[in-house]
Amino acid sequence: MAERFRALWMDNRRYLLIGSLLMLFGIIFGYLEASLVEKLAQQMIEQIRKIADQIQKNGHPTAVFWMILFNNLFSSLMMMVLGVLFAFFPIYGLVANGVLLGFLLDKMGDAGLNPLVVLTVGILPHGIFELPAVVFAASFGIRYGVLTWRTVAFIWNAEGRGKLKREWTAGVKQFPLAVLVIAILLVVAALVESVITPLLIQNTIGTQFKFMK
Repeated sequence: MAERFRALWMDNRRYLLIGSLLMLFGIIFGYLEASLVEKLAQQMIEQIRKIADQIQKNGHPTAVFWMILFNNLFSSLMMMVLGVLFAFFPIYGLVANGVLLGFLLDKMGDAGLNPLVVLTVGILPHGIFELPAVVFAASFGIRYGVLTWRTVAFIWNAEGRGKLKREWTAGVKQFPLAVLVIAILLVVAALVESVITPLLIQNTIGTQFKFMK
């Protein structure tokens, strides 16, 4: 099993780097150019607000846990699977989520909140598990997208097709293990987000921490 985990890391490390840079780019752009991305960010916030309303209706931490886990796991799986469509969806997902995070930090700063405090108590406790899971899922999708591009490029190259077939086989075989790693990270993230993060927010920035209008 240890060898399988090592192969999973080694085969995807370059895509993890690409995914991490895309997320970082989105965060920086969303923070520095909040006015340019406000319309997109507000649309995403509205979607999140609907989910938050559903969570609030359920109320019980167990229900909150399962709802957070389901939404995060579904989004991650979609980025992995839909990456085969030339990597468009995982790239968009990483940049868009980064932009939203940067935008929110900027707006909270404008509202008088310390972005560092918001990041520390409102995002990092569960984000240290959730963000790597999301980046890894998207990176795996990017890997599939790159293979799709290469398949199209080598469609008339028999030698290239043979190599690509082996790479596709390796990528498909690693899919269940990748899902397992992502699921474990998201379970921990959902547990922290549904139980620990609300307590940290309540005891630090309290009612000031809310979605920007």
